[in-house]
Amino acid sequence: RLLLSGFETAYRGRPMTGLPSELLRSMTRHGVTSLTLGLRLGDPSSLKEALSLAVDETAPRERRMEVLGMLSESKFQGADAAAIRVFRGSVGDDLMRRAALLAMQPYDDPRIGEAIVGLYPKLGRESLATAQMLISSRPTWALQFVQAVDSQWSSWSSGGLIKADTVPPNVVRRFKQHRLPQLQALSEKVWPNTGSPTTAEMEARIGKLATIVRSGTGDPYSGRTLFQNMCGACHKLFGLGAEVGPDLTVFKRDDLETMLLSIVNPNAEIREGYESVAVETKDGRSLAGFMVEQLGEVVVLRGMDGQNLTLNKADIAEMRASPISLMPEGLLDPLDDERVRDLFAYLRSTQPLVGESTRR
Repeated sequence: RLLLSGFETAYRGRPMTGLPSELLRSMTRHGVTSLTLGLRLGDPSSLKEALSLAVDETAPRERRMEVLGMLSESKFQGADAAAIRVFRGSVGDDLMRRAALLAMQPYDDPRIGEAIVGLYPKLGRESLATAQMLISSRPTWALQFVQAVDSQWSSWSSGGLIKADTVPPNVVRRFKQHRLPQLQALSEKVWPNTGSPTTAEMEARIGKLATIVRSGTGDPYSGRTLFQNMCGACHKLFGLGAEVGPDLTVFKRDDLETMLLSIVNPNAEIREGYESVAVETKDGRSLAGFMVEQLGEVVVLRGMDGQNLTLNKADIAEMRASPISLMPEGLLDPLDDERVRDLFAYLRSTQPLVGESTRR
């Protein structure tokens, strides 16, 4: 049992592909087993128990999320339906919804696209990035999403559910990269002229933003909130945020123009170790992320949602380095001048903030 505990700890979040199947079966024969091991060995009773636990709203929350994590590692009969049920039923629990979305990844089920489109406007910060990654990974789901946006084209003023201008440019770019003519044409209709700005346009934008930042004093406390909402899903500053992209604490943040260049044109210089990888799978998925590790028969990617994705090398049709940064362009476009100054007041802070804002 100590051996089993050690294996489960060492292989958490990735398949036990490095262990001899004879050893795993021997452990099972001697009663040294668990739900995790049973699932990975294809035991029908373990699968039945896992599916039951996943959808049981009276079961401990952490246990349900752990089971959803197990179900995300491979295809299991019935797991897609269970994950959709959890996703739809987890009202007010954004982390549970994210876990359900991750469990949907291996399946090409049109009900998944329908579920994401239906709940997209109600998703919180924790699940939204994962939903965007998922909906853009398969052309059929992407088409469902773009059709929903297009059908609301004339109803924006009356509160359309998914507005085109709320979809990040990097997600739009992935829609257009799929080799489905109908999806490409409709995406171009909904988001025309979404190519990257020219170098001259970027330089002009950097100059304008630098003038805005230097034209007044921002509130770093308000900037901290903006950082959490805009940047913290990928970057860490003073221990606050996630570890998808580089930690900004050690970044040269007193050089305003260099920092603006990294934000306005994230493809200008991609730090070593943060080069993105584009993957096409044999079952039709298009994925992008940072290479976390390659372990024997598996590849582990980390996407913009901060979650690791484990792929069997046998399921990969093509894997290539991408010159495109995972960081989207246009991050500062929605901000007015005051909020730009606030954000950079925090980004340029020399030490962690203490207390709350004094701005009234």
